[in-house]
Amino acid sequence: MAEEQSTAIVEQDPDMVDVLGALNEEFALIDQQDAVAFQNWYMAQLNSINACRAELKVQIEVMKRELDTRQRALEYRWYDDFKQAVEADLDKPGYGKKSVNYLQGRAGFRKGKDKLVVTDEAAAVSWALDNDCAGAVDMKLARTTLLMESYQATKKKPAGCDIIPAKESFFPKMEKYQLPAEPEKARLPEQEETNG
Repeated sequence: MAEEQSTAIVEQDPDMVDVLGALNEEFALIDQQDAVAFQNWYMAQLNSINACRAELKVQIEVMKRELDTRQRALEYRWYDDFKQAVEADLDKPGYGKKSVNYLQGRAGFRKGKDKLVVTDEAAAVSWALDNDCAGAVDMKLARTTLLMESYQATKKKPAGCDIIPAKESFFPKMEKYQLPAEPEKARLPEQEETNG
């Protein structure tokens, strides 16, 4: 039975084999004469795991704060320079695109969407009912999404509404960084190249 369990563990979770071996060694040291030694040992293991998880959370929060501070410092000192450098790349003759690809990602400008704001609810509701846009009225309130769709289709600005033009915003977009699913296997080709 133990061999079958060990085989199943290797197939399902090979990392657990070494850990289980270490736990078995600790388990063997339990005082079998003590009626609750096993229960206390088991609970102590859970407490130790939870304490490590709590400590890890604290460390992660500290690291996040450090990274946030580093990003703020980077942007404070060089964001404007970086933006100007990207604008210079975009202005090169014949480039004609809104973004530039760099080794670590892409940067450029993107235009957002126009925004509709209802300034007079009654006028907007009345306009919607008079202009085949009754679906834009919900509980006597104007639904901005449907009013905006109507405006985009007809270019007729609904009464009681203002259209706020979209602004162009600058963005840096990094390549998505992913850890290899199996770090050991991911390193093997490099080792083979080095050894070969």
